[in-house]
Amino acid sequence: MNLKSSPARACLRFMASLSLGLLFTSFMACGGAKPAPAAPPPPPTPPTEAMAWMPADSMVLGHAVIPPFKGTPFWDFWTSFQASQRHVQFWIDTDLVDEVTLSAKDLDGQQPSFVAVVKGRFGEGYLDGLAARDQLVVQPRGLLRTVTRPEAVWCQLNAELIVAASPERADWLVARASQGPGTPIKDTPLYATLAGKLGFETSALAVLVDDPEGKGKQRLEEDTARLGVGIPSAVMHEMVRAGLSLQMGTEIGLLAVAEAATPEGARSMRESAEQSLDSLSSNMFVGMFGLRPFVAAIHTENEGNHVLVHARYPATELYALMGKLQSVLGMAMGRAAGSSAP
Repeated sequence: MNLKSSPARACLRFMASLSLGLLFTSFMACGGAKPAPAAPPPPPTPPTEAMAWMPADSMVLGHAVIPPFKGTPFWDFWTSFQASQRHVQFWIDTDLVDEVTLSAKDLDGQQPSFVAVVKGRFGEGYLDGLAARDQLVVQPRGLLRTVTRPEAVWCQLNAELIVAASPERADWLVARASQGPGTPIKDTPLYATLAGKLGFETSALAVLVDDPEGKGKQRLEEDTARLGVGIPSAVMHEMVRAGLSLQMGTEIGLLAVAEAATPEGARSMRESAEQSLDSLSSNMFVGMFGLRPFVAAIHTENEGNHVLVHARYPATELYALMGKLQSVLGMAMGRAAGSSAP
C-alpha cells in the first residue's frame, strides 16, 4: 500500500481516531466513573445472652432457674424471706420470671454493685408500662432505653429479657450494649476454674464466689459460728474461691466446690471437711433429729486444687429434713441471741 496516497492516509487517520475513541470510552466506563457509595454498616445491637452482661470484675456470680423451685419448701423459704426484707422487694412481677443471672461485688458496702439479667414472660413494652404507671421517665441512652429507680437502673432488651443494675453501673451498661456479643466473664478465674465442675449454666441453682480480700470468708465464719456449725479454720485459710450448685428433680443433688492455691492445700481442706463430718455425725442434735443418714450421704474428694463435697437425696426426704433443720436453726439462733444479750 502506498502510504503517501491520500486514501491511505485517510484510512490510517480514521483507524487512529477510532482506537483513541475506544480507549477513551473504556477509560470513562471503567476507571473514570465514580464508584457507588458503600452502604453504611448496620448499627450494633445489644447482646441478648445473659452471660454477656456479667462484668469481668464480679466477685459473686449466680444463676437460678425458677420453675423447678415453685411448690417446694425452697420456694416457701424464699417468699417468706422476701416478704420480711424490704431491700429485696422487686419492681417487676416475680411471677413472670423464669430465670435470673446475677453478678455482684462490693457486698460489704452500703450499696453493693450488681448487674442482673432476668428472663421471663414480660412481653414487648412491659417496662414502659411500669414506668408509665409509676410516672417515671424512660430515658434513651445509647442503644438502651433506661428507667432509673433508687434500687437500680432498668432496661428491657426484648420481650423476654430485662437488665437491672445498681445505679453506678449505668454508664457501664450503656457502653456494654454497643460492644456486641462476647462473654468476658468466662475468661476470669472465677468462672474458668469453677463453672464447669459445678454445672453452672445447667443447674437449677449455682453460685460462684471469689474473695481476694478475705472479707467474705470472715463474715461466713462469723455467721456459721453463731449457728454452732462453724467451718473449720483450716478450710477457711486455704480456700481461694468456692461455689455451690443444686440439681432439682425427684432426687436433689447438692455439690460444693472449694478451690485452694495448691493441691496440698486442697488435701488439707478435704481432711478438715471429713473431720467435721465425722464430728457432726456424732453430734447429739444430729442424732436427736434423725439427721445421721443425711450426714453419712455426704462425700468428699480431691481433684487437683479443688475439693468436691457432694450428696444426693430423694426429694421427699430432703424436704422433710428441711423442716427439721428449721427447728434446729431456730433453736441455735435462739441460743445465740440469748448468749449475746447484755
